[in-house]
Amino acid sequence: MNILKTVLGASLGIGKLLQKSWICTIFCFFSSNRVAVLHKKAKNCRKLSFSSLTFLLVTTLSLQLLFSVVYAQNDSAEHDFLVFSSSGQSPLHSTTNDGFLEAITREALGRIGYQLSVKIFPTERSIYILNKGLVDGEMSRIGGLEKSYPNIVHVPEKIYDTGFYVYSKTPIATDLGWESLANKKVAYIRGWKILDANVPKSAVVTKTKTSQQLLNLVNKGRVDCFIYSGWLNSAFSSDLKSNHVLQLNPHLAIEPMYMYLNKKHLPLVSKLNKVLVEMKKDGSYDALVEKYLEPLTAYNSVL
Repeated sequence: MNILKTVLGASLGIGKLLQKSWICTIFCFFSSNRVAVLHKKAKNCRKLSFSSLTFLLVTTLSLQLLFSVVYAQNDSAEHDFLVFSSSGQSPLHSTTNDGFLEAITREALGRIGYQLSVKIFPTERSIYILNKGLVDGEMSRIGGLEKSYPNIVHVPEKIYDTGFYVYSKTPIATDLGWESLANKKVAYIRGWKILDANVPKSAVVTKTKTSQQLLNLVNKGRVDCFIYSGWLNSAFSSDLKSNHVLQLNPHLAIEPMYMYLNKKHLPLVSKLNKVLVEMKKDGSYDALVEKYLEPLTAYNSVL
């Protein structure tokens, strides 16, 4: 009898521990309506038949098994998702998670058995939380960031190329590349590491969160120019034209962009690299480029 009470009491204890889990709804239903009643009867009964004892033990063990199975399935489901950070800036990203980079990443992850979950963060914070392991990956960054962020690793197959251009209301000779910006008042988005590394130290730099803030700085004459990608959405391209802001040639640089993972997912790097190569061979990559990027060429002069 004491053994029975101990077992049943343990079952009720498990139920209390599960109160913070969604699984407790199932567990508490059975424990409260079956095991709790039987536990009360066990206290009040001096004798218990063998068949009743067997039923109680089987019920208790079955509940524990049910919990273990459901918990294992829940744990497995959680691991089917990988969380990637995004700036949410169009046209390559989208705040509704249906931009070019989201499509590429979703297709690549799907081929190795994962689903994509997207969290939007400012560009600077995004790479920081990836390094901390608070997200699983990032869709698009320049290569070589492992030198500054030791807990991340890039997938070797590039996602796409992007050009970095100077935008200004007045002509600026950019033939000297980055050195063309020496002693200039320059603005760019905070977190763009290639610009941190290459804009001359003599330049007076202002950093912003959005492309619209860059345009506002040029319009108000607070900077001579800003640096931005050659990939523009239609709205921003129209804003540049209506404000007489020029995209200057030649570009400062064209750089390949890569997918990054936190090092805890190091075994996935080779798998994703293989998948990206396959996507470029089987036409699925080109189909996404045609769907998302080719319509942008009407108002882009890049690449």
